[in-house]
Amino acid sequence: MGRTLNNVGVVLVIALVLADLAKSKYSGKVLLVSMDGFRWDYVNKVSGLGNFTRLRTSGVTVDYVNNTFVTKTFPCHYSIATGLYEESHGIVANKMWDPQHNATFSMRTTYYWPGSEAEIRGHRPTIWRPYDESVAFPARVDTALSWFKDNGTDFVALYFHEPDKTGHIWGPDSEQVENKVQEMDGILGLILDGLETRGLSDVVNIIVTSDHGMAKIDLTNKIINLWSAVTNRSMITRVVDSGLLTAILPAVGREHELVEKLKNISHVTVYRKEEIPEHFHYKDNPRVMPILVLADEGWTLSTNVTADQKSNQKGNHGYSNQLMSMHPIFFARGPNFRKGKKLTSINQVDIYPLICELLGIQAAPSNGSLDNTKEFLIESVTGSATVNLTIVVVARMFVMAVMTLLSSATGAGYSGKVLLVSMDGFRWDYIKKVSGLGNFTRLRTSGATVDYVNPGFATKTFPSHYSIVTGLYEEDHGIVGNNMWDPERNAAFDKYSTESFWWDEGEPVWVTAVRQNKRAGVYYWPGTGAEIRGYRPTVWIPWLYTQTAPFPDRVQTALRWFTDNNTDLVLLHFHVREMDAVLGLILNGLETRGLDDVVNVIVTSDHGMAYVDMPNNLIDLWAVIDPTMVDRVAESGTLTAILPAEGREEDVVKALKNNSHVTVYRKEEIPEHFHYKHNPRIMPVIVQAQEGWILSANVTVTKSRAGKGNHGYSHDLPSQKPIFFARAPNFCKGVKSISIRTVDIYPLICHLLDITPAPNNGTLDNTAHFLLSSHVAARNPDRTLVLFLTSAAILLLF
Repeated sequence: MGRTLNNVGVVLVIALVLADLAKSKYSGKVLLVSMDGFRWDYVNKVSGLGNFTRLRTSGVTVDYVNNTFVTKTFPCHYSIATGLYEESHGIVANKMWDPQHNATFSMRTTYYWPGSEAEIRGHRPTIWRPYDESVAFPARVDTALSWFKDNGTDFVALYFHEPDKTGHIWGPDSEQVENKVQEMDGILGLILDGLETRGLSDVVNIIVTSDHGMAKIDLTNKIINLWSAVTNRSMITRVVDSGLLTAILPAVGREHELVEKLKNISHVTVYRKEEIPEHFHYKDNPRVMPILVLADEGWTLSTNVTADQKSNQKGNHGYSNQLMSMHPIFFARGPNFRKGKKLTSINQVDIYPLICELLGIQAAPSNGSLDNTKEFLIESVTGSATVNLTIVVVARMFVMAVMTLLSSATGAGYSGKVLLVSMDGFRWDYIKKVSGLGNFTRLRTSGATVDYVNPGFATKTFPSHYSIVTGLYEEDHGIVGNNMWDPERNAAFDKYSTESFWWDEGEPVWVTAVRQNKRAGVYYWPGTGAEIRGYRPTVWIPWLYTQTAPFPDRVQTALRWFTDNNTDLVLLHFHVREMDAVLGLILNGLETRGLDDVVNVIVTSDHGMAYVDMPNNLIDLWAVIDPTMVDRVAESGTLTAILPAEGREEDVVKALKNNSHVTVYRKEEIPEHFHYKHNPRIMPVIVQAQEGWILSANVTVTKSRAGKGNHGYSHDLPSQKPIFFARAPNFCKGVKSISIRTVDIYPLICHLLDITPAPNNGTLDNTAHFLLSSHVAARNPDRTLVLFLTSAAILLLF
């Protein structure tokens, strides 16, 4: 076996060398465009953006970009340009103080790109322009594009201060911002047309992004005077920056006292520097002050209330990078980008290694990864790179053949055992808010995790759980609510419906497994009582809403299925209570049974949870609309589904839009990226309540049942996002990403079980970096075949 591996290793080296020789090159030209403060959802909210549509359909995009911690202009732009988090590149804010140099930094003097006129590590750009806001946008475009033609420039970075400026003045939801976004669409048109006119559209790769988003602020009712909370100013040596993220240098010996004072302020989160979470990447730099105060969205912590209120701003940024309002855009197109490719998100720091790859240069050390963007790319086999297409094809086929042989030789595979655990309603930030979660810490440090999961549109138990196990969005798997109406069958669905037709639109992972001769056990998972596409799990305990079985009994039964029934896949559902202890039972039970090196454990949830002020935030549906307007309310609450009476849809929509605490969608107007449109079970009118509010068709019942929390709100809200953890034996240790999607879990499980997934909306690409191979022993390849392939490839190539 050892000699065979050595032979295959030699062949692999030859294959990689040949592949490298044959590898086609990128165009080597990049235009990077930043539109400051362009929030990710402006392109969905504003109509008439023909050039952004043109860019999207002819290139690649993401729903949003995950920014770095400080959602401000200078830190974000420098992260884009360096691929580093703030603690690594040192631009930790728009205003900073460096204690080592006793120097202050501010943005009084700025340039077309933050840092572009400074000499950095002994170098400057080949050509650059000092920042002058008076230079018209079309003139900026013309100058930038002329650099490619007239100066032979390979890389150009171009900055626009809109729609940020307008967003600050009028707020992100204003008509003025809408108009400015349309204006920026026109500027994008100038860029795209200019590239085509100059014959550069097939030469230059263009990336359009932004630094951050924008949130609505209220400087009358949501402003906090720092000096009212900290009346003794001698406690503070310096306030370096204030507003949304306040950086404070306390007086010597006064830090503890000051922190306690600040923690008494509502609507802010206070961090000691050493307690800042590692995943913020905002800790290990002397320019980060000992105390940070992060305001809640919409709030401002001010050291000069009079001046701030005089500004009369309606919008701002600098809030938590976890908030959807802070996320920016990303679009790219050109000779080396695919057409029509879309991902949920990338990280801001991923843009730098992508640019370096396109330029064909060696990237400096960075926090970004090309792995997160490489599926956007295609390699050009025309133009400046003269490449023999036969060599490319043969070399690639050869590499694939050798990799297949190597896989056979090493037996690179997975254990084929998976335990999927859902802890219903476990919000992503509970593990940060609650102390003493030793077992979650144990799971995190010994496996892989994400900050949060991006759920589907309907953040409810049944739709979300079915998305987890099918990898499909609600419009595709058909479970569009906890309660539904099927107009084609004139049938109503509730939590106990087990008729196959409700479930057959999607294929849950236990069906995928059983179809391919695997054994599957399911305990209390929505859908387990139904026969789906002619299959049932090997063993199962059907869904019960009351779920009377004690948690320890569930754990024991599920783990026993692995040992006594030789089950390959087990699904286990809990409604949240004492979950860290239950997780301990699972982890300890696996170890006791000798399964911890055999079974891959995935712990996730269906949705998060938001605070509801009952009964103050309760809206009576029938006080808003006349019951005669409606044929059926399929579901109400946080997400209400209405079938209007014939000819009354317009009346229903108009009446509902008069309430300021709901968002009303006609079915045909639901944004495509919600993936909640193309299914007959989705009613003609969908009403989503504002976070913390409930729209009820039966106020009496709602009051009697309602607690202080609920879900079903917008899937973009941080409060609605669930958890994801995974460990052993096929997961890397200590790997963490910002997010994955709920629909990505199904293809991951299928991969671990070594089964072919049914068609789905997820992708293994979003979780592949969590995985390693188990390298179990397997059959040896034929040495003669390996050597024959090597010789044949060399003869074909040379």
